[in-house]
Amino acid sequence: MAPVTERRSPGGICAIGSSSWSSRVSSARINAPVDPDEELAAITFMAGTHPETPALLFSNLVGNRTDARILSNMLGASKERYALAVGLDPDASTSDLIMRRRAI
Repeated sequence: MAPVTERRSPGGICAIGSSSWSSRVSSARINAPVDPDEELAAITFMAGTHPETPALLFSNLVGNRTDARILSNMLGASKERYALAVGLDPDASTSDLIMRRRAI
């Protein structure tokens, strides 16, 4: 897999897809063949029923001709993941995140 270059969001915090985001969010790579039409959603749904489910990177999609990968459950039920995704400080309190998000 090629390294992901770091990208900055408007808030100055690394956005989804950056190496910094990847280092702060737990993830699991799914290397088994997965049908992207129905099976991928079912796996994501079932995994999401557990607290602290990691982001899931599917890297072996059935019928894939472009070497594409799919990252699912990237936000999960985590305010820290949400903050990173929208470019806010993941260590901020929930009320601060709400106020800062309104200002974006």
